[in-house]
Amino acid sequence: MNPLRLRALVTRLPDDISVSLAAQALLGQAVQAEVMMDTLIASRLGRSTYEVLLLQSKAICQLSINAKLGLLQEILEAERWDDDFPFVLPVLRALFTLRNKLAHSLPYEFDGADQGELTANLWSSRRGAVKIEQVSLATMVGLVHSAQHVTQVDMQFLHVRALPEEYWTAE
Repeated sequence: MNPLRLRALVTRLPDDISVSLAAQALLGQAVQAEVMMDTLIASRLGRSTYEVLLLQSKAICQLSINAKLGLLQEILEAERWDDDFPFVLPVLRALFTLRNKLAHSLPYEFDGADQGELTANLWSSRRGAVKIEQVSLATMVGLVHSAQHVTQVDMQFLHVRALPEEYWTAE
């Protein structure tokens, strides 16, 4: 969903629907980012098109997000691409952190709608310990916008740079 359209839509809807819509957009963007991250890592590590496809479908998809982010960071630093794309890793880390919060918690109360800054209280329980965190709607929508740019622009450029030479030759 277009982030500008999302921003306009969530300001006109009831609080719970606004938060749900923003969370849904964020979760969808996290899936796209993870697939693109898998593709990028496989493209850089594979020496042929076959190896890229094999790595992507059998190996890299089974790694944790933290392991994938670590591999991506190593690739960016080794190739010196981190200066060209400085926002890729921070945006992806923030995206997956918030994705985990949303995926493993329940929004139960909404605050601040009358002051213009809507926040959702997220309730989660792990091993009997209850944890309550606040997430603002503006943070979710802004992160969707940033992640969409990183996924659809920056990581596409990185993917082209990472492809093995065989991909560009007729061999």
